Amino acid sequence: MRRAAWVAPLALLLPMAPAPLFAQDGRALFLDARAGRCAHCHQVPADPAVKSQSTIGPPLAGMKARYETLEALDAAIGDLEKIKPGTFMPPYRRHRLLTDAEIAAIARYVWTL
Repeated sequence: MRRAAWVAPLALLLPMAPAPLFAQDGRALFLDARAGRCAHCHQVPADPAVKSQSTIGPPLAGMKARYETLEALDAAIGDLEKIKPGTFMPPYRRHRLLTDAEIAAIARYVWTL
């Protein structure tokens, strides 16, 4: 019992892990002109709310057929340069443009397309 007396206050000092972000959060980041800016380069045929006419990046459709796993898609969004040298897509993870949680959320959204 003595141990619990000092463990509880210690827990208050430890940083809490950020809450996980979900596909709907990823969609918001995808559309956010200050965050991912994904819609500036990609069309999303399955989501009529995305009004991009850009052809810089490929249209995002059939993502489960293009990437075997969600983790592979997450890695591509995080730093496509490692997979496809010469890409125009920013290295979001390497340059810390987005957090790992934000990249994961965008990957969850794109995975649904």
